[in-house]
Amino acid sequence: TEAWVSNAPARSLVPARRHTNGNGDGAGNHHGVPSAPRGVSALLTGRRRRATLPHAAGSAEGSADDDVELTDLAEVKSVESADQSALAQRLAGGFGPTVWSEFGSLGSSLAERSAAGECDWGDEHGLVNLGQGFPDFSPPDFVRMAAVEALSMDCHQYTRPAGHPPLVKVLAERYSHHLGREILPMEEVAVTVGCSQALYVTMQCLVRAGDEVVLLEPFFDLYVGQIRMAGGTPRYVPLKATPGEKKGWALDVAALEEAMGPRTRVLVLNSPHNPTGKVFSEEEMAAVAAVVARYPQVTVVSDEVYKYTVHGGGEYEEGEAGAQASQQVVATTEMAAKMFDKLDVNKDGVLTKEEFTEATGEVVGVIGSPGEGVDHGAAAAGLAAGGIAPPRHVHFASLPGMFDRTLTLSSAGKTFSVTGWQVGWIVGPKHLVRDIHVALPFLQFCASTPIQQAMTGVLSKADQPYGGEPTYYDWLCAQYRRKAALLSKALKGAGLPVLASEGGYFLTVDVSGVAVPQKYLDETSDAISTVTHDWAFCRWLAIEHGILSIPVAPFYSADRRASGDCGSYVRFAFCKTDETLQKAAERLNKLGDVLRGVNVPAESAESVEMKKAVAEEAAVVEAHEDKA
Repeated sequence: TEAWVSNAPARSLVPARRHTNGNGDGAGNHHGVPSAPRGVSALLTGRRRRATLPHAAGSAEGSADDDVELTDLAEVKSVESADQSALAQRLAGGFGPTVWSEFGSLGSSLAERSAAGECDWGDEHGLVNLGQGFPDFSPPDFVRMAAVEALSMDCHQYTRPAGHPPLVKVLAERYSHHLGREILPMEEVAVTVGCSQALYVTMQCLVRAGDEVVLLEPFFDLYVGQIRMAGGTPRYVPLKATPGEKKGWALDVAALEEAMGPRTRVLVLNSPHNPTGKVFSEEEMAAVAAVVARYPQVTVVSDEVYKYTVHGGGEYEEGEAGAQASQQVVATTEMAAKMFDKLDVNKDGVLTKEEFTEATGEVVGVIGSPGEGVDHGAAAAGLAAGGIAPPRHVHFASLPGMFDRTLTLSSAGKTFSVTGWQVGWIVGPKHLVRDIHVALPFLQFCASTPIQQAMTGVLSKADQPYGGEPTYYDWLCAQYRRKAALLSKALKGAGLPVLASEGGYFLTVDVSGVAVPQKYLDETSDAISTVTHDWAFCRWLAIEHGILSIPVAPFYSADRRASGDCGSYVRFAFCKTDETLQKAAERLNKLGDVLRGVNVPAESAESVEMKKAVAEEAAVVEAHEDKA
């Protein structure tokens, strides 16, 4: 937990409760925000009544979940003053508890209760945390050693505000390969304190008061606050959950067209996508580019922090065919490495369709080069198993005509399991990066010099063979493919439908068919206007089954939640040790037994008998408690 001091300056925010440090997913660490400005905290005494802070002018929604408790409606007006609630107005009242603070606090509380032996599921493992999106394991040795080496060098003072020269040169070289054009290190690259700051400074430089920013929902909730702090208004385009055996997510191009207009200033793309794990296909990216081309005032902000975790969701490791494909992955990885050496793609940066066909005899789409987040062994295995290559990461800025319209954002945290290092970057045309260079010293003079120096060495070494794979990136994808498969199998075994996840390190599950105990559905929370089914499921799963997960409803707009069009989905993180995932699998197995007993048709005789037995048991327990 993060305790915010109460003796803060008069205009700063102070807490009404303790908040939990954020989960570090999507675009970087998301810190819990304090509940009210100092002026409001001083009012939180005596008789309370519910009131809502005024929403910012022009905001797209009046989110009821941003309520605060005030003693009198008249006091709301005093809080409206620019002196005390300028931030409240920018955020449309949105600095109450969040999904992160609520479930972070729940996790901490359950962990303590488990350690004290107060949980039915309590054991030596305690709470299994699959909610927070950061690894619970150490980074590779070569990453840690790079930090040690950097600290031994003479790089302990300020460096260039726009980025440590050795690092921006390495980034420029890499993105020149990725984007198929020369990137100027001193003019088209900026280094930031994590990708969260990259997003913040980008919004500050691009968005004017009243501008609209289009988000694809569900979305990483950090985006909304940063848009509003820049004076913008979010507009939402829902991804479509596709039905069928391999249920997943699809872009609704018509809905995107409808959301765009003359006030649109920015479109935010996030691929691989948090929270869904969707990797947008080249066809979908091309469709987005076609829409963007019709709006010359629009800049695309491409959030690519998960670009090196395109793993295919473990689909190549399920069933007999999957096991055979897994053997093919091992067998063909060496072949792929030799093939890439032969074609010299490390220098060219891209393996063309013609080159791949020449080397393999297969006719497929473009395959990224090593270090592009594509497991080439898996690609070959996928082709051998079904003639379909697994998804690959597409840089939106690499599409025809899109470089000058795009700012590409990424960071080191997700790729190298160092979310605390906080090194992010922005790559784009100099006419857009110029303002970012100007703005960065106003936020901080520079990102950590030794950490930037360490990243220079890390990025160079990551292209070398690692763990029996051609590169560290190939090894990383293989690890996450295996972990995704392990968790996916356990979730499906419990009867929870898993939506296709192709990248990142999250799985989303459809829990709409789960009969959550009514007491959880009847709860209220200051972090959400109305407790949704997925929210209730997550609390039930944590409290009664010892697995922490995150509801997806808070990743939708308030209007979407109110309409009931956001479904009932839950996000599970698999960036965890094998021991953690194995313990999760054991508990999910027990959950499956419960669900197979609970989720019987309401009209069946079994359901009636079950409810009767539960009621009788509850009466006995209550009687014992009264006696005690």
